[in-house]
Amino acid sequence: MKRLMLALGAVLLLGVSSAQALVQRAYVSALTGNDSNTATDCAATAPCRWFAGAISVVASGGEIVAMDSGAYGALTITKSISIIAAPGVYAGITVFAGNGVTIATPGVNVVLRGLTINGLGGAYGIDMTAGSSLAVENCAISNMSGRGLSVATGAKIRVLDSVFTNNGTVGVRMQGSVQGSISGTRIFGSTTALDLSASTSEETSVLVENSTVSDAVQAGVTVTATGTGTARLTLRNTSVSRSGWEGVVAQADGGTVEIQAIHSLSFDNAFQGFYALATTSGTARMDIRDSVSHSNSMGVYIQGTTGTARGSISNTVVADNAYGLRVYGVGGTLSASGNVVMRNGTGMSQASSGVFYSAGNNLLEGNATPTLGTIGAISFQ
Repeated sequence: MKRLMLALGAVLLLGVSSAQALVQRAYVSALTGNDSNTATDCAATAPCRWFAGAISVVASGGEIVAMDSGAYGALTITKSISIIAAPGVYAGITVFAGNGVTIATPGVNVVLRGLTINGLGGAYGIDMTAGSSLAVENCAISNMSGRGLSVATGAKIRVLDSVFTNNGTVGVRMQGSVQGSISGTRIFGSTTALDLSASTSEETSVLVENSTVSDAVQAGVTVTATGTGTARLTLRNTSVSRSGWEGVVAQADGGTVEIQAIHSLSFDNAFQGFYALATTSGTARMDIRDSVSHSNSMGVYIQGTTGTARGSISNTVVADNAYGLRVYGVGGTLSASGNVVMRNGTGMSQASSGVFYSAGNNLLEGNATPTLGTIGAISFQ
C-alpha cells in the first residue's frame, strides 16, 4: 500500500510539473525553427517553426513572437494569447482553405499584432465566433474569398492601424452585441467594406475614427438592425468614398439603427453619400455634423416607408450632388441647420409625405433648383 501511495504521489507531482512547464513566451522562426523544439518550450535559442506548434507550450495570457520574416501557417486559438511579429519582421499567414486565424473558445482574450494574412482561396482572414476580446493591431488582411475580419459574438473588439484590401464579401463584419472600435485603419474593396448588424436582443456599438473606407463594390458602410436589435455607429474624422452603391447606410428593418457622423466625409459614391432607411416598423436615426457630402447621387437621403427615419444635419457642406438634402416617405423627417448646400441639381427636396424642417440659416447657392416640395421652419423656443 505504501508503494502504491508513493507511486500515486509521483504521478500527481508529474502532472503538476507538466502544468507548470507552460511558458509565458514562445518563439517561432521561419529560418531556424523546428516544432520538435516544443520539448524545450520553443525558446529564443531553439524556436519552433509554426504558430500552431508553439501555442501548445504557452500558458494562458502568454505570447508567441515571430523572430524572422516568413510564413507561419494558419492557427486555431483556444486560450488567451498574443501573437506578435517582432519589429521589422514580416509574419505571414497564407490561407489556401478555411480561415487564417480561428477563435471559437469562450472567455479568451486575443491580441494579433503585426501579422499579414493573405488569401489564396481561404474564406476568412480572422473568424471569431466566441471569446471576450480581440485586438487587431498593425495587421494587413487581403484577398480572402469571404471576410477579412468576421466577429459574430458579444466581444470587445479593437482594430488599430490595420489594412483590409479586396476581401470578397466584406472587409470587416461585426454582429452580435459587439462593442468595437476601429482607428487609423483603411478598408479597401470588397462587396461591402464595413458591415455592422444587430438582430433581436442584440446591441452592437462601434466607433470608427481617423480611418478610410473606399472602393466597395456595393455599400461602403452598412449598419442594420432587425427584430428588437440595436446597432450604433459613430464616424469621426473618417472618409467613405467611391462606393458602387451608397457611402454610409443606416437600415432598420425592425429594430433601431443610430449613426453619428462627425468631421467626416462621404464622396464620389454612385448613390447616396448618407442614407437612412426605415422599414417594418424599424427606426433609423442619422445625425451628421461638421462634415462633407459631395459628388454623390444624393448628399443626404432620409427615407421612411413603413418605419421611422429621422435625420439631422448641421454645419455641413453638401455639394455637387444630383440632390443635396432629400426626405421621402410618411415616416421620414429631416432637419437642417447651418449648412452650405451648393451646386446640386436640387438643393433641398421634400417628397411623398416626408417632413423637411429648415432652421432658415442654411446657405443655398448655385443649385439648379434651390428647393422642391414643402420646406417647413424649425420653431425655436
